[in-house]
Amino acid sequence: MTTNTPPFRFCLSSDVNLQVAVKLGSLFGALPYFEDRWHTDDWSDYRPYSLFVTLSLYNNEERLGVDYCSEFAEFQVNSDSGCPAASWDEWITLSAKFRDLLPTSFLAVTVWHFSEGQAREALGGATISLFSKKGRLKTGKQSLRLWSGLVADVTQPSSTPGKEPVATRGELGSV
Repeated sequence: MTTNTPPFRFCLSSDVNLQVAVKLGSLFGALPYFEDRWHTDDWSDYRPYSLFVTLSLYNNEERLGVDYCSEFAEFQVNSDSGCPAASWDEWITLSAKFRDLLPTSFLAVTVWHFSEGQAREALGGATISLFSKKGRLKTGKQSLRLWSGLVADVTQPSSTPGKEPVATRGELGSV
Protein backbone atom coordinates (compact mmCIF):
# COMPACT_ATOMS: atom_id res chain seq x y z
CA MET A 1 0.00 0.00 0.00
CA THR A 2 1.49 3.35 -1.04
CA THR A 3 0.59 6.80 0.16
CA ASN A 4 1.19 10.18 -1.41
CA THR A 5 2.02 11.74 1.94
CA PRO A 6 5.49 13.30 1.92
CA PRO A 7 7.81 12.05 4.65
CA PHE A 8 7.92 14.11 7.82
CA ARG A 9 11.25 15.88 8.23
CA PHE A 10 12.65 17.76 11.17
CA CYS A 11 15.92 19.19 12.39
CA LEU A 12 17.27 20.52 15.62
CA SER A 13 17.57 24.29 15.88
CA SER A 14 21.16 23.73 17.03
CA ASP A 15 21.88 22.37 13.51
CA VAL A 16 20.54 25.46 11.70
CA ASN A 17 23.34 27.89 10.83
CA LEU A 18 21.02 30.69 9.61
CA GLN A 19 20.34 34.06 11.14
CA VAL A 20 17.01 34.62 12.87
CA ALA A 21 14.67 36.65 10.66
CA VAL A 22 11.21 37.98 11.48
CA LYS A 23 8.74 39.97 9.43
CA LEU A 24 7.27 43.07 10.99
CA GLY A 25 3.73 43.47 9.68
CA SER A 26 1.26 46.07 10.88
CA LEU A 27 -0.19 47.70 13.95
CA PHE A 28 -3.87 48.44 14.29
CA GLY A 29 -6.50 48.87 16.95
CA ALA A 30 -8.03 51.41 19.26
CA LEU A 31 -5.25 53.39 20.85
CA PRO A 32 -5.62 55.75 23.83
CA TYR A 33 -3.94 58.58 21.91
CA PHE A 34 -6.90 58.70 19.54
CA GLU A 35 -9.73 57.97 21.96
CA ASP A 36 -11.10 61.56 22.03
CA ARG A 37 -11.36 61.58 18.25
CA TRP A 38 -13.43 58.36 18.01
CA HIS A 39 -16.51 60.10 19.31
CA THR A 40 -16.21 63.31 17.30
CA ASP A 41 -14.77 62.00 14.01
CA ASP A 42 -12.85 65.29 13.88
CA TRP A 43 -9.46 64.57 12.37
CA SER A 44 -8.95 68.10 10.97
CA ASP A 45 -6.16 69.03 13.41
CA TYR A 46 -4.60 65.55 13.43
CA ARG A 47 -0.80 65.57 13.42
CA PRO A 48 0.68 62.29 12.26
CA TYR A 49 2.73 60.22 14.64
CA SER A 50 5.89 58.56 13.43
CA LEU A 51 6.37 55.06 14.74
CA PHE A 52 9.29 52.70 14.90
CA VAL A 53 9.83 49.33 16.53
CA THR A 54 12.77 48.05 18.56
CA LEU A 55 13.40 44.30 18.67
CA SER A 56 15.70 42.50 21.09
CA LEU A 57 16.40 38.79 21.25
CA TYR A 58 16.91 37.15 24.65
CA ASN A 59 18.03 33.75 25.93
CA ASN A 60 16.58 33.47 29.42
CA GLU A 61 17.03 37.08 30.56
CA GLU A 62 20.32 37.75 28.71
CA ARG A 63 20.35 39.82 25.55
CA LEU A 64 21.56 37.90 22.53
CA GLY A 65 23.13 40.18 19.93
CA VAL A 66 22.29 43.81 19.31
CA ASP A 67 18.93 45.58 19.31
CA TYR A 68 17.28 46.31 15.99
CA CYS A 69 15.33 49.46 15.08
CA SER A 70 12.81 49.26 12.27
CA GLU A 71 12.15 51.82 9.61
CA PHE A 72 9.68 54.58 10.43
CA ALA A 73 5.99 54.15 9.74
CA GLU A 74 3.24 56.73 9.99
CA PHE A 75 -0.22 56.26 11.44
CA GLN A 76 -2.82 56.39 8.74
CA VAL A 77 -6.54 56.36 9.39
CA ASN A 78 -7.90 53.28 7.63
CA SER A 79 -10.72 54.39 5.34
CA ASP A 80 -12.52 51.04 5.65
CA SER A 81 -12.58 50.69 9.42
CA GLY A 82 -11.91 54.28 10.51
CA CYS A 83 -9.24 52.83 12.76
CA PRO A 84 -5.67 54.16 12.84
CA ALA A 85 -3.11 51.71 11.51
CA ALA A 86 0.56 51.60 10.62
CA SER A 87 2.26 49.18 8.28
CA TRP A 88 5.92 48.23 7.97
CA ASP A 89 5.94 45.04 5.89
CA GLU A 90 9.65 44.77 6.70
CA TRP A 91 11.87 41.69 7.05
CA ILE A 92 14.25 42.03 9.98
CA THR A 93 17.35 39.87 10.17
CA LEU A 94 18.76 39.74 13.67
CA SER A 95 22.41 39.17 14.52
CA ALA A 96 21.82 35.82 16.27
CA LYS A 97 21.61 32.44 14.57
CA PHE A 98 19.06 29.71 15.21
CA ARG A 99 21.79 27.46 16.60
CA ASP A 100 22.35 30.03 19.39
CA LEU A 101 18.75 29.88 20.62
CA LEU A 102 17.52 28.01 23.67
CA PRO A 103 13.97 26.74 24.18
CA THR A 104 13.48 29.70 26.53
CA SER A 105 14.47 32.30 23.90
CA PHE A 106 12.08 35.17 23.33
CA LEU A 107 11.76 38.38 21.36
CA ALA A 108 11.11 41.70 23.12
CA VAL A 109 9.13 44.10 20.93
CA THR A 110 8.49 47.77 21.76
CA VAL A 111 6.64 50.22 19.53
CA TRP A 112 7.73 53.84 19.96
CA HIS A 113 5.94 56.96 18.76
CA PHE A 114 6.87 60.57 18.51
CA SER A 115 5.66 63.68 16.81
CA GLU A 116 7.38 66.89 15.81
CA GLY A 117 8.60 68.74 18.88
CA GLN A 118 7.98 65.81 21.24
CA ALA A 119 10.26 63.21 22.79
CA ARG A 120 9.78 59.56 21.87
CA GLU A 121 7.37 57.62 24.03
CA ALA A 122 6.61 53.91 24.32
CA LEU A 123 3.29 53.22 22.61
CA GLY A 124 3.39 49.64 23.85
CA GLY A 125 5.53 46.59 24.31
CA ALA A 126 5.30 42.81 24.41
CA THR A 127 7.45 39.70 24.58
CA ILE A 128 6.92 36.55 22.56
CA SER A 129 8.53 33.17 23.02
CA LEU A 130 10.21 31.79 19.89
CA PHE A 131 9.41 28.20 20.82
CA SER A 132 6.15 26.52 21.78
CA LYS A 133 5.65 24.71 25.08
CA LYS A 134 6.55 21.52 23.21
CA GLY A 135 9.89 23.03 22.13
CA ARG A 136 8.96 23.61 18.48
CA LEU A 137 9.99 26.79 16.70
CA LYS A 138 6.98 29.03 16.12
CA THR A 139 6.44 29.85 12.47
CA GLY A 140 3.86 31.78 10.51
CA LYS A 141 1.94 34.90 11.40
CA GLN A 142 1.88 35.78 15.10
CA SER A 143 -0.40 38.41 16.62
CA LEU A 144 0.88 40.27 19.65
CA ARG A 145 -1.04 42.09 22.33
CA LEU A 146 0.81 45.34 23.07
CA TRP A 147 0.70 46.58 26.62
CA SER A 148 -0.16 50.27 26.27
CA GLY A 149 2.50 52.71 27.43
CA LEU A 150 4.92 49.98 28.54
CA VAL A 151 8.32 48.91 27.26
CA ALA A 152 8.66 45.14 26.73
CA ASP A 153 9.48 43.52 30.08
CA VAL A 154 12.33 41.03 29.69
CA THR A 155 12.12 39.50 33.16
CA GLN A 156 10.53 36.05 33.28
CA PRO A 157 7.66 35.66 33.73
CA SER A 158 7.08 38.85 31.76
CA SER A 159 4.55 41.47 32.79
CA THR A 160 4.06 42.20 29.05
CA PRO A 161 3.32 38.81 27.45
CA GLY A 162 2.50 38.98 23.75
CA LYS A 163 -0.28 36.47 24.26
CA GLU A 164 -3.06 37.29 26.69
CA PRO A 165 -2.78 35.05 29.78
CA VAL A 166 -5.44 32.31 29.82
CA ALA A 167 -6.83 33.53 33.15
CA THR A 168 -7.66 36.97 31.71
CA ARG A 169 -8.84 35.91 28.24
CA GLY A 170 -12.38 35.16 29.33
CA GLU A 171 -14.55 32.40 27.91
CA LEU A 172 -13.86 33.23 24.26
CA GLY A 173 -10.13 32.96 24.81
CA SER A 174 -10.43 29.42 26.08
CA VAL A 175 -12.46 28.11 23.12
